[in-house]
Amino acid sequence: MGMCKERFAKVATLVGVHLLTAPSSFLWNYGNLSAYMESYFHVFCFPGCVDGDSQWIINLYVASFCPGLCLSRPLCNYLGMRWSGIVAMIICNAGLISSAWSIKVSVMGTSLLMGLLCGLGTGTSLCTAFMYVNAWVVKNKGLFVATVTSAPTILSILQNQMITMYVNPKNLKPDTAIGPKTYFSDLALLKRVPNIVFILGLMTFVLQLLGNILVSDPPSTPKTTSTDKTQKSIILKNGTYDTKSALEPDGEKTKDIEIATATTEQLPRPLKALEVLKTGSFKALWLYVVALMYGLILKNNYYKQFGLLYIENDKFLTLVGSLIPVTASITRIAFGGLLDRNILSIKDCMIITLSVNSLLCDFWWFAPQVNGLFYMILILSMASMHSVTYTLAATGTLQVFGPANFATNFALVYTAATVTSIVTALTVNPLLQALGWFWLFTSCGIVSGVALFSTIVINMEKKET
Repeated sequence: MGMCKERFAKVATLVGVHLLTAPSSFLWNYGNLSAYMESYFHVFCFPGCVDGDSQWIINLYVASFCPGLCLSRPLCNYLGMRWSGIVAMIICNAGLISSAWSIKVSVMGTSLLMGLLCGLGTGTSLCTAFMYVNAWVVKNKGLFVATVTSAPTILSILQNQMITMYVNPKNLKPDTAIGPKTYFSDLALLKRVPNIVFILGLMTFVLQLLGNILVSDPPSTPKTTSTDKTQKSIILKNGTYDTKSALEPDGEKTKDIEIATATTEQLPRPLKALEVLKTGSFKALWLYVVALMYGLILKNNYYKQFGLLYIENDKFLTLVGSLIPVTASITRIAFGGLLDRNILSIKDCMIITLSVNSLLCDFWWFAPQVNGLFYMILILSMASMHSVTYTLAATGTLQVFGPANFATNFALVYTAATVTSIVTALTVNPLLQALGWFWLFTSCGIVSGVALFSTIVINMEKKET
């Protein structure tokens, strides 16, 4: 009977963690949403609400991921994983839902709420979900990490269609050109922009609430309480997990957890933060995240805004945005499975994705001028490469540095995203205004090329000792 309850709890938890990551869908629907938000800022409420650069919205969202990841460990230590997820849900949705109001009065306020606050909660939710996977799953961790990070991309398929069907049901074309960009000027369309932001926030809140209801701590990882802080969630001995050593709250040894093949799993020696910083693997992963996050920020921000310059069909570009999560999810799961089966190494995945990303960025400017289909193929291929960033960063951190200090080590790797977000927020618009779209996209290819060269020459090992 107890085993049945445990299995049910495991299944419910693995379903729930997929819902906990719902806020991450913002990365995949912002490219569609930003076209309408930019028009709202620069046509509907200009100049009163334009007190900053809207580029900061997506950049602060990505930048605050890392602080969110760092926040997850102390929250879990003091509150437990369940309450950590609840706190993350409150932070994230407070930012997203309140931005439906701030969008009417301030670009900078929207950047802080939709970008900084929502990103902080998203990072905490994501890392909490990874910790649930690490605690419950013994085999195929890479595959489950891939499915967890793919869930919000699949959610964004529905959200992208909702955004366009609600905001622009008549498939109107942007008709106002300001500098290198074009904007919508239809008042009825623009008035619906704050409403869709509120709807997205409400949807995210409901999904995360369901996720927090479903998840539970595994039987081998008793909650840390104020009266018993000496209990260990996982006993780590000589590089192996020993499930027989796990203690129940009353001090009794637990029953052996039934696992498909064995009760122990050989793991790399866990590394502390200072040790991680000295490894070649960390440098390679860090540069990899820099290059791919730069491409992801450009794609998420501009795939629709740039495409509308040559493809005057808003619904077609929304279709492109809706297909992005499909290809991204398939690619993530495929790479996760290949990593688990040792068909590809971490370094192999990095070389493949960096090479393809560099090539695609170099052809980005030409693609929509050929035809819409060619542009769709390019954007979907680019999204596939970017989607592996999360899977590779998380799985690579687990495989190379060990699970004991996962939250801290993963946060260190993801400081690359924070640095990239801040730098691009300061440089992308000036670069676009000064040199145009061609050199903006080419700069992405150059950065990927530098990261590719570094990955090839740096010695990456699967197991650091």
